[in-house]
Amino acid sequence: MTFLLGPALGFICHQRQVLPLHGASIKIGDAAVTLVGKSGAGKSTSAAALIKRGHQLLCDDISVVDAVKAEIQPSFPALKLWQDAAHAMDIQTDDLNKVRTGLQKFHYPTGSNFNSTPTPLQAIIILAPRSHVASSALSSLDKISALAQLRPHIYRRKLSQLTGVERTYFKQLGQLVSTVPVMVINRPDDLSHLDSVINLIEKTVLS
Repeated sequence: MTFLLGPALGFICHQRQVLPLHGASIKIGDAAVTLVGKSGAGKSTSAAALIKRGHQLLCDDISVVDAVKAEIQPSFPALKLWQDAAHAMDIQTDDLNKVRTGLQKFHYPTGSNFNSTPTPLQAIIILAPRSHVASSALSSLDKISALAQLRPHIYRRKLSQLTGVERTYFKQLGQLVSTVPVMVINRPDDLSHLDSVINLIEKTVLS
């Protein structure tokens, strides 16, 4: 299942030239926010924290975006959490299934059903842990900066280069940032400010 919802799904996206962002998407109210970032940036952790506040997971790891309509396409609401992230949110892992034997990463039940309806995308937020900052802060990107900073977050970007679809994705990203705000949350490089990060995300979508 992990392979099917990860690399296999990503390869299908590249074949069909539909834009896959490496991130988690959560429905807050009537709209979605997509959280992207480097591995370990806290995408799944933030998604789990938002779920605990009553919001709905749309997808994790791969968020398929319709750049023209600015919508998140239906996907599978499966979430994976590292042991330290689960511990920070008081989530017990004793009864959770491991993603892979020997790996302290677990499948976390989200309580979300498969959402068969595309969801309007309200914002894209880049999570950027920083060792030198003391508090969390959100800033908006202009369209040129948004385009440049989102390109590295195409799922398996090297594969998109090999399959010859990167130019198509560049055009799709250009369409996307022209209608959807892209922001960055700089936060301390630990989980001590998770609540403040979640507050910023909620405020962005609900305001």
